[in-house]
This record gives sequence, structure tokens and C-alpha cells, in this order.
Amino acid sequence: MAVIRHTFDVPLGTPPGIYQVALRVFNGDSKLSTTSPRGIATNRNILLGPFTLRKAEAGRATALPPLHGSKLNVGTSLRLLGYQLGDAGRWLGEGVGLIAYWQALRKMPQDYRVSVRLTDDAGHLWGQADNQPGDSFYPTTLWDENEIVADRYNVVPVLGTPPGSYNLELQVYSLEKMQSLEVLDENFSPTGTTVKLGRVHVPFLQVSEKPGVSSVLAGPRVKVGDYVELLGLGLSAEVARPGQRLGVTSLWRALDKLSADYDLRLELQDEAGGVWAQGSFRLGGGDYPTSKWAGDWPVRGQYDLVLRPDAPSFDGRLVATLSDPDKSTRSGSVAIARIPVKSRERIFVPPPITSPLVANLSPHVQFLGFELPSREIRPGGDIKLTLFWKATGRMDKSYTVFTHLLDPANRIWGQKDSIPGGGGLPTTGWLEGEIIVDTYVIPVKSDAPRGEYEIEIGMYDASTGQRLDVSNDKGEAQGDRILLGKVRVVDG
Repeated sequence: MAVIRHTFDVPLGTPPGIYQVALRVFNGDSKLSTTSPRGIATNRNILLGPFTLRKAEAGRATALPPLHGSKLNVGTSLRLLGYQLGDAGRWLGEGVGLIAYWQALRKMPQDYRVSVRLTDDAGHLWGQADNQPGDSFYPTTLWDENEIVADRYNVVPVLGTPPGSYNLELQVYSLEKMQSLEVLDENFSPTGTTVKLGRVHVPFLQVSEKPGVSSVLAGPRVKVGDYVELLGLGLSAEVARPGQRLGVTSLWRALDKLSADYDLRLELQDEAGGVWAQGSFRLGGGDYPTSKWAGDWPVRGQYDLVLRPDAPSFDGRLVATLSDPDKSTRSGSVAIARIPVKSRERIFVPPPITSPLVANLSPHVQFLGFELPSREIRPGGDIKLTLFWKATGRMDKSYTVFTHLLDPANRIWGQKDSIPGGGGLPTTGWLEGEIIVDTYVIPVKSDAPRGEYEIEIGMYDASTGQRLDVSNDKGEAQGDRILLGKVRVVDG
């Protein structure tokens, strides 16, 4: 009998808890088989333990491993020190592996959850993992000030995700309020609520489901052309409205081996065949066109249609057509879904505005003024703010409005960002000359100190974070925000 002693260096950031040690025995490059207590040969690891890892033991290491990314503050209590992809790799069998290294800037009175997401350049979601740190066994309320915690995530793509390059993103949100924390750069300036970690490569078609998750789409099977079948379809809304984005999620399979790369054309038509939204897309995406499809495995597609801003109310039908790149082969048009389209009432004469203030936001937005019932606010309270906009032309982009409560150091103590009308009045649906009445309720942080603050507003492109330029009524540049004057935070 031989006695061999091993000493383990616990990686910095390992959460305290109960662990086992996996033991493997090798003869050169070959792993030796193990035998169960019943004498059955297995290929499993030998598990030793369990062992209890205490905080003091978890913090013995002094150096972080090599990490990707720069340091970012998430909210006022968390700092992301960096991350690793997988176990020094890019793909963990069935999912994208991520290890994020966090530091607590202070004791946290509430628990946060981390959401890691796999998206494409259009913002479509292809996989998501939401966890509390330590697989929910080490919530943030247990972290000490300055403690470093390494947290692991595995993002499994949804069924039918095509191989290709995707974005890996991260958000942190409060479990109490279900509200995402603001990401701050090195100058403590807000940059949105999403940390963009970088690109990852999904090497093959996702043909299995994450346990406990079903992403199979409903609907009858529809044959489109001679070679492709639609297995299921999902729409992002039950009712389509002018200017709004209608998301179309679909599952396809090839009925035979395809030699051409087919394009999919989608049209939203009225009863008379008039087209009110349309788009052409490469079936399977640029990295997995139909000529690469293997067998009859399902392939997922996600597409967006934007309704024309002048769309009336009608009973819409979604029509699909397939064609090859040179349009020499084209399938017949097939209706694959129905959805009602509802127009809305519009106003073109400005109502009375208690605080008129004219400013222009490029390209086609004019700010007319605002209503602020009270300039005294309380910590933990809300600010009710109504903004008045005018469309000076049609827009092909949907812009997001930001409303911030700023202290003299430009730190944010209250914020509400939204597509106008709570998401129901996107700028892509505005008609020239139309007046938009846009109301926000801005939550103020409960620890906001007494004193003077400023309210700033403006618009930005959510896909890039780029704010719209602002000019006054004389055409003079005013930066990228509009200031609405001073307010005071007073005792509750």
C-alpha cells in the first residue's frame, strides 16, 4: 500500500460551500478503469468527500488568473474584474461556458441574479442562463466587502440554433425589483445595462434541448416549396401595430438534400394582398445556408418585420416564399400565420404644455416641452414626468428615450429608459407632424442624499448606445441631452 499526499491550491474566488474531489488515475496517457464495490468495471472518476470549504480557505490565493475584458462597475456594489471562457476553451460540449470574476464593493443588502445571454447582431436571443452566484448557494447578501467570487455559467443554445458566431452578453438584476443594474465605465458614466463580453463560436447545429426547457414551436406543419417544411412558428405579439417590430421565430427542416442556398421572403398582407411589412432573409443564416443542412434536423430562424407607420387596421396574414439566390427557382407563396393589425388614434395639434422647451434631435424629432407636477422628490419615491415630442419626418430606426436624475457629479440616482409610450409608440411608427405625449415614472434610489439634482433626457439607438445630437430652436448644437432644470430631494 502506498500513501500519496496532495495539496490543492483553491482558485481565488471559489465560493465557500460543500465540494467533492474527483480523482483520476493514469498510466501514461491512458486512464485506468475503476471498479465499483460490486466488481463492475466503470470509467467514472473516484469522488472523495464531501469537504466543506470555508471563506478563509477560499480566499487564500493571492493572484487572479489571466482574464478577458476590462474592469467594470455594475451598479454601486459590484465590480466585474474580468472573465474566462469555459475551462480555458470556447465550448463545453453542449453549451458556452463562462467564468465571471466579481468583487463586492460593499456589503449588499439584497440578492442579485446574473443573466448570461447568447445573441446575434440583430439582438435575437439564442440561449440564456440566469443564476444566483454559486449555483444559487452563495447569494450576494453573504458576500463580504472586497470579497472576490468566481461564478460559473453554461449557456445552452435553444433547439435548432445554427452554427456560427454569436455575441455573449451579461446583465445583473435585482431579485427584489426585477430591475437590471446600470453598467458604469471607468469614469463611472452609465453605458446601459448590458456588458458585452465578446464573440463566441457555436461549432455545430444545436440538436438537443436543455433539460427542463422546451423551445419547440407550435402550429401545423406547412410545406413551403418542394424541399423545405415549416415545423412550427411563433410571433412576438398577438396584435401587430404601425411601426412596431414583429418578431417571427420559426423551425424548419429539409425534406431532401438541398444543393442551393435558399432565401426566405416574408410579407404581412391585408385581405386584398396589399403588403404592409416585408423582408428577405437567408434561410439558416449566413453561416449555415440550406446547402449545408444535414439530415432532417430542425433549424431555427429568427426574423423581424417592421410595419409601415401608416398601416390601417386589418386582418393580416403572414406569407412565405422561398427562392434561390439567382431567383431561377421560386416556390409558390404560402400563408403560414394570421395576426390582426390595429391602427391607433393620432394627434397633430399640440395640447397645452406647462413647461414649453423647444429642442431638435436629429434626424426627425422635435422636443416641445414637458410637465413635471413637483420639483420636490423623496428618497425611494417616484418622479412623474410627461414629455411632448413632434415628428418632423419618418424614421426607419426605433429610438429609446432616457430620463436620468443626476447629482452635481453627474451620478445617476433615478432612471427610466424606454421606447416612447412604454414601448407602444416606437419612433418607426410616427407620422410626419404627429404629436406624441410620452409619460414616465422614474424611481428614485432610496439612499439618494438631500440636495439639488438635475433631470436630463434625450434619445439613443439601443443597438449601439449612440445618443442623438441635440440643437436648440436656432440650430445651435447643444450636445446629446436636454436639461429640464433643477429639482430637490427632501426628507421623506
